[in-house]
Amino acid sequence: MTDFGGGCVNEVVLLRPLAREDFDHLKVFTINEPDLWQFSLLQANTLKNLQKYIDVALEAREKEESYPFIVFDKRANAYAGSTRFYNMQLKNKVENRG
Repeated sequence: MTDFGGGCVNEVVLLRPLAREDFDHLKVFTINEPDLWQFSLLQANTLKNLQKYIDVALEAREKEESYPFIVFDKRANAYAGSTRFYNMQLKNKVENRG
């Protein structure tokens, strides 16, 4: 499996591999800003859907189809959401970001 270890970091943001425990960091967006998920292929606009979103993202990472991250804003000292490399085709060295 592709491994980003500690994630990707610069002076502004830390992207670290998403974990099941990140539910607590992301639920604030589901509760306070459910419309954020309007254009997502998998809705996470309820807490139940958020758990499914995380589970599906982690399963896709295991299959090497995507690599999800949680986003931490270092300037605000707060979690800012999630992102991922998706549609990964490792043998062709292709991926998309979203």
